[in-house]
Amino acid sequence: MNQQNRHPEIEPNPPVPAYEVQSSPVQELPPEQHKRLFRRGILWLGAGVALMGLSFCVNYCLFHSEQSFHGVMYTMTTIGAVCITKGMGDILGF
Repeated sequence: MNQQNRHPEIEPNPPVPAYEVQSSPVQELPPEQHKRLFRRGILWLGAGVALMGLSFCVNYCLFHSEQSFHGVMYTMTTIGAVCITKGMGDILGF
């Protein structure tokens, strides 16, 4: 029995794709610009964590009070989450 005809569906030399494979769509940044974006990301991340912590403190301190603090708490939590997302985007290079 001929070795080449045993599995006709498997080609010994598969065709080469017609498209070119690109390494990465992300552009390489100069080191000083990357460092600046990284520091800005750390600041945004810190601001977001601080706002989330402050929102927790508002919730913890005013839980048994008769005042409504839901608007302030949810606003600070939302802004904190947006700041954290912005900071992570700057750090990761998006």
